[in-house]
Amino acid sequence: MAALIAARSNYSECEKLDLEHEAPYDWACLRWNIADLAIARCRLEPDPAHLVEAHDYVTRARAFFVEGSDYQTELCDELLTKIDAAEAA
Repeated sequence: MAALIAARSNYSECEKLDLEHEAPYDWACLRWNIADLAIARCRLEPDPAHLVEAHDYVTRARAFFVEGSDYQTELCDELLTKIDAAEAA
């Protein structure tokens, strides 16, 4: 869990950069990674807030990927399916 918390802290530092405008693909990948991390944290520490965070971040990443990458969009959809399943459990 300590490694996941440290990773989230580092991602928070990256979020301070203007990647959305300067490097939109990197921005979307960051969103994806934060969502994936939130799901991992939820497995170890069942807290619905992690799933809410994951859903928000992957939805924002998907909005970027839908315009140019079917593959990335499909990955986002798979992650959203995992989030929905975890929320239902």
